[in-house]
Amino acid sequence: MAAEKPIQININPNLFALTNVNMGFGEEEFHFLLTSGHQGHQFLATPKHAKRILLLLQSQIEEYEKKHHVIEVSLPQTSKMDTKTQGIGF
Repeated sequence: MAAEKPIQININPNLFALTNVNMGFGEEEFHFLLTSGHQGHQFLATPKHAKRILLLLQSQIEEYEKKHHVIEVSLPQTSKMDTKTQGIGF
């Protein structure tokens, strides 16, 4: 049995405020595009992992709201002309 190699993870220490989040999905993957200014990062996740991301975010937001305050937010309304697109952006 071969020895396990450690996984090298590149964590970008730069912090930036998100200005746009776009999401779309296909049968086997979810696509995420996070942008800030002129920079963008695209991520793909399986439906199972997308659900795990959702659960993790829900847990973290609940903890934040217990310690600080309830975050009031709603999804933006899409126009009737935009009904043909799959993704949601805000």
